[in-house]
Amino acid sequence: MVLEPHEPEAAPAAHKPRCQHLKYHLDKRRGKVATIITGFVGSDDELSAFAGELKRHLAIGGSVRDGEILLQGDVADKVRAYMSAKQGV
Repeated sequence: MVLEPHEPEAAPAAHKPRCQHLKYHLDKRRGKVATIITGFVGSDDELSAFAGELKRHLAIGGSVRDGEILLQGDVADKVRAYMSAKQGV
């Protein structure tokens, strides 16, 4: 999945990538299904902000750990639709 974040004017372009190439897959952790998103390029704060945005939009729980976003449940289709809508595809 490709996501182009809106870049504030004050942020230097060298620190933020123009386009994110995110990958996601389903995993079973502790007996429950989770959607794992990997491939985010940016700081830990930006990753946490993006994860928070996804969790609020999808109204689900989740966490950020080791550069991955873990979302509770099988929400791969919803994540794909949200990213496509944000990108304008």
